[in-house]
Amino acid sequence: MMKRFFVCTVLYFVSCFITVQAQFKESKDRQTSAPCTEEIVRAPQRKARIFWEDELYEEALNKKMKLPRSLRDKITFSFIVRCDSLAYKFKILRGINAELDPYILQAVQKVQAWRPALQDKSPVNSRVTFTLEAYKGKLRLPKD
Repeated sequence: MMKRFFVCTVLYFVSCFITVQAQFKESKDRQTSAPCTEEIVRAPQRKARIFWEDELYEEALNKKMKLPRSLRDKITFSFIVRCDSLAYKFKILRGINAELDPYILQAVQKVQAWRPALQDKSPVNSRVTFTLEAYKGKLRLPKD
């Protein structure tokens, strides 16, 4: 009885190890297949942009947070959009106030909705400067 339990336990751990090893290899293959480099293209032919419609992006942002209705101001961010569409290295260039800025920054970081910049029809890393307006308790893209 004890031998059977021991054998079953060993087989279970071996199968878990093989599964984890296969998942690790798969994730490593995914990482090496992306041709992203660390180089940031300063003036790409087409800038990185939101891949959703403006209203959908605003809706997704506002689901993540609630702002005071009386707040009317702009917040400007800078970040990098990688060639695989991930945004990272967020900085606040012009904030609203010290209490709300980290809260808004966290919401923007969670909504990953970017198309990478293009250079010679290939996706490249680029720095993005992005402004949002706080209006009637919601964040929205500035109306130009």
